[in-house]
Amino acid sequence: MRSARMNDRSRAVRGMVAAVAVGLVLAACSSETDETPAAPEPTPPTTDQADTVEEIAFPERPITIVVPYGAGGGVDITARILASNLGLYLGQNVVVQNLTGGGGAIGFSAVANAEPDGYTLLLGATPLVHHEYLRADEVDYRRDSYEYIYNLTDVPHNLVVTCAIAEEFGGDALAYLESLRADPGGQIMGVGGQWATMDVSRAILENTANVKFTRVVYAGGGPTILAMLAGDVDAAMLYADEAGEQVRAGELCPLAVAGDTRLTAEGFENVPTFVELGLDVQAGTWRGILAPAGTPEEILAKLERAIGSTIVDPVYVQAMTEAGIPILPSDRAAFPDLLDRDHAASQTAASTLLDEIAAAG
Repeated sequence: MRSARMNDRSRAVRGMVAAVAVGLVLAACSSETDETPAAPEPTPPTTDQADTVEEIAFPERPITIVVPYGAGGGVDITARILASNLGLYLGQNVVVQNLTGGGGAIGFSAVANAEPDGYTLLLGATPLVHHEYLRADEVDYRRDSYEYIYNLTDVPHNLVVTCAIAEEFGGDALAYLESLRADPGGQIMGVGGQWATMDVSRAILENTANVKFTRVVYAGGGPTILAMLAGDVDAAMLYADEAGEQVRAGELCPLAVAGDTRLTAEGFENVPTFVELGLDVQAGTWRGILAPAGTPEEILAKLERAIGSTIVDPVYVQAMTEAGIPILPSDRAAFPDLLDRDHAASQTAASTLLDEIAAAG
């Protein structure tokens, strides 16, 4: 019985992942792969931990995970894989709602202001931290607006260019960047939303490598990729799970990884890190589950236990692997370390971004 159920779920998840990947190119919404780094062995909360929390009647109805970006992007894919597996451990359906706009601000705000009852969760990401520096006067949420339940992954951006440009520079990221020093603004970089993580990663790259792109803002990672395929954009800072299909098809070419180690996803195996090239460019995002501040401890603990069980479920692991998303979890005790890291990155990029926005009027 378990085997048949797992096989049915496996086929369903694989179909869902494939559909979302195709939708990346077709969708007009905003926004690695057969192989990824070996997943660590996360340890779900122990039985002793579970026994310290009084059992409660939760959940008694479906739970919604709000994705603050459009369908087809990496955050959305991560949320859908989690949602399709988490319900097994909660005993209720878990649905995904894309609530887009404002570079993620609309979705972030909606969850920050939702009833703290565990039924409205957020698939949060690094831009939430960036906004504290870039949009403090515009948004009504801060770090303490949320409870940080479980981070699922921590993925780097990649400098991706059209393959015609990669061929022109022999796939050499340093040669490409040197050309930009000789011709500041001579290449167009698309960013998926003002103040989005792609934009912050661009600013970090420019500041570190002493280069300058012409920046063009699109409504997410999907539209940015479409613009690259159309020849309107030369480069972008993209996640491997966003650009993997086009990289495997030979339509886009990655030049460098903004992470600690090389990726093993198809199409990215031989791409060096910026650190290998002598540039300390590290940029990307965590993606994790948050709840509104004030959510009761017993609900947070039950959600943490359920997610802890989900992320070691073979069906979830297979789906994440097929989607090219590394399984790099952090529980409630470790999650704050990621936030601390991203506050430092935001401070590095904020002055550049704010100056650009002010100059643009």
